[in-house]
Amino acid sequence: MDGVIVTRFHRLAFLVALYLAYLAVLFLIPDIWNRAEPGRIVARLIVPAIELSMLGLVCAGFSRMALGRERRWPWVLGSGLVAVAVAIVYLAQIYSIRISNNFVSVLALQNADSAAFVQSPQLKLGVVGAIVWAGLFSVGTAVAVSVPRSFTRAMSESWRPGVFRLALGVSVVLFLYLVTLQDKNQRMEPGFRQAPLVNLVSSLYRASRSDEAVVAAGVSEPVSVSECYTFPGNGEGAPYPFQRHAGSQAGRGADQGDAPSRPNVIVIFAEGMSARMIGAYGGRYPGLTPNIDRLSRESMRVDNYYNHTAATFRGLIGQLSSGYSHAGGGGAGGWVKSGADGALSRIHRQTLPRVLGDYGYESHFLAPHKQNRPIIGMLKSLGFDRVHSSESTTGELLGGRSRERAGTGALDDVSLFRGLVSLLKSRQAAGTDKPLFLATYNIGTHAFLRRAEGEQVFDGHDSPVLDKFLNFDIALGEFLDYFERSPYRDNTLLVFTSDHATYPEPAYREVAGEGLKPVFVDRIPLLVRAPGSELPARMDAHGRNSLDLTPTVLELIGVQPRTDSFLGTSLFQPRNLASSVTALGSNYFLTTAQGVFGMDEVPEKDRASFHCGVNVVRRFYQAERENRIFEPSPSAVAAERAAGVGASSH
Repeated sequence: MDGVIVTRFHRLAFLVALYLAYLAVLFLIPDIWNRAEPGRIVARLIVPAIELSMLGLVCAGFSRMALGRERRWPWVLGSGLVAVAVAIVYLAQIYSIRISNNFVSVLALQNADSAAFVQSPQLKLGVVGAIVWAGLFSVGTAVAVSVPRSFTRAMSESWRPGVFRLALGVSVVLFLYLVTLQDKNQRMEPGFRQAPLVNLVSSLYRASRSDEAVVAAGVSEPVSVSECYTFPGNGEGAPYPFQRHAGSQAGRGADQGDAPSRPNVIVIFAEGMSARMIGAYGGRYPGLTPNIDRLSRESMRVDNYYNHTAATFRGLIGQLSSGYSHAGGGGAGGWVKSGADGALSRIHRQTLPRVLGDYGYESHFLAPHKQNRPIIGMLKSLGFDRVHSSESTTGELLGGRSRERAGTGALDDVSLFRGLVSLLKSRQAAGTDKPLFLATYNIGTHAFLRRAEGEQVFDGHDSPVLDKFLNFDIALGEFLDYFERSPYRDNTLLVFTSDHATYPEPAYREVAGEGLKPVFVDRIPLLVRAPGSELPARMDAHGRNSLDLTPTVLELIGVQPRTDSFLGTSLFQPRNLASSVTALGSNYFLTTAQGVFGMDEVPEKDRASFHCGVNVVRRFYQAERENRIFEPSPSAVAAERAAGVGASSH
């Protein structure tokens, strides 16, 4: 009797348990079960049932092959491996939904270097549970194929071969059809046509596609690039179609003269900080960002200014080169992929540190990561004279006194800003007359992190997101305290912004307030403190984005690039493109003063200019793939060769 029960119910119990666990987590997401659209509810119930039915039939096929054979174990093992894979996929997707309101997306796969941030004891326990559950399934299969054949007349093992093959074929066709529907949803929430396995299959495929496939793909309509963008020089057919020579940017200020008289430049890139969280931008939580707020009182505050890409790798590359990068952290061709960093480092871009280097600036970047992390190599490729890693900041600037941010393996924000202060003090003591360009990036406000031991709690709220922003603001405050009483106060352009908007994880969505769309695009801060410049207290960017950061900085200090390949223009000048396009790989968004619009939401009046802008981005991606964004000078090529970087095409 026990054998009969196992034979009849082991596979059904396994699949139903996965089905119910998935629906239970999905049901907890606000607004997913929209009762105004019963068709979507039905689809969300049916879609996972289709893929689980297919997997059940695949396992049944293994059982059918095992019946009546002396060597049953290969078939039992095959069924067990399917069960393990399915259990782990469902666990990963359920966990992803719980922590991010989204499946494991292409963007998540392209930023796999941050995977450690989402690990937890519960996840590890869940992995063990999934493997044990799949192991029990395998035991059940072994028992089921060992009992007399008459006991198997319960489920699909008893079907006639033709009927079984038809059912399996239909389920496979439906599964493949579902895979084709997975790229229809840009919002960070499970779409009603999505289910765990089909979504992961689609995301893995899209994340692994070659650059050629991405350049050829997209949503663009047949709109000519010439309708919204004028290629400089010899036009689109030129070897470097985006490269232009001096005179393309009108300077807001006069040329500042020789190098010693030029202002220093400090740019602070806050990790994942949307403007809506900052008091100076009308944030909902008084007292959350007092130090950013005091900086804003002495700065020009730019409103309706958005991130033009995400995540961090693209955000830093894109802002410092005023362009787009298809290569992110992970995924096909990403910086994390073994061996990819060498090829990516050979892609030539004109960048802010390189332009300033031509004008006598010494450039530094302070990053919290270990020296062996791919982001350090990426930053070096942008032309900084020195990239300070966790080790060099700790050893050279902090005398061994630093702390790591729990769960990241990187410097905490306090240590990073103390390293910044130490670097400025050492330059002051050395009496160097070279102007300085310095940029920083922190880790403490990264998505999915919880408050670390010893950090302060934002009173009156139980929110890890608010705690992170509060502690970042405290760390920044230490730097501002030094800066305001230092000689740098009167000769430094100080810029505060973010690498990209805050990732809309559930914990953030709980505190972000109304108007937040579940997409990785939002208004970000841009505060510009420029001593001696008559800047307005406020500027409305009208939906423009961080593509314009580098040209704006250069105009403010009166530096004219001798040659560049910038897609953006200074915020003080007319925009280069008719529409502001945010590109997350091959997903595109329109940003305006009214908000963010996905590809299927663009207002009719903006559709032509938006799709033209998308075509410009895709053409830029193609130039990136062919290493034809910017032609380096002979001296730059010689320097690269001497450093062992190489100058061949990517």
